[in-house]
Amino acid sequence: MSSSEPTVNAMLFCDQAFQQAQTGKWCIIGIYSMVWVREFPTAHQPLSVFVSLSDFKGETNIQVVVRDTQGAKLLGVGGQVPTIPHGIFELAFPMPPIALKEAGTYTVEFLAGDRLLAMRSLRVELAPPMPNQAGGPPPSAGGRGSRGALPGTEPN
Repeated sequence: MSSSEPTVNAMLFCDQAFQQAQTGKWCIIGIYSMVWVREFPTAHQPLSVFVSLSDFKGETNIQVVVRDTQGAKLLGVGGQVPTIPHGIFELAFPMPPIALKEAGTYTVEFLAGDRLLAMRSLRVELAPPMPNQAGGPPPSAGGRGSRGALPGTEPN
């Protein structure tokens, strides 16, 4: 990598991300920051981590690391990146099922070599029972299952 720091343009959690064959554009489906589960322990999937960088020269190992609520490493996915001629790097990291043992804030890190370039929190909560469902988030609780309404507002 060069001595200049790469710029992290995006680091998103989603159900899936793929690049269109004809246009090269990325399709990022089901973006979220919170996971609702029915019980603990559980295995969560799907989770893909989409990362977009600029001013990134490559020539290094990259890795996405998931850490539990205590900071212990749960898993890591990555590989070697060749030289990036134009400095633009975009990639989706499909993650294997993640063992979630408890509610709380999990951490997802993106590293290039030994440098931490980005870090995001992934909140995990036990879903309260809903009147006509076995479990799930309240309709306006935010995160996965929210309709995107601002707090105190109702969607149309």
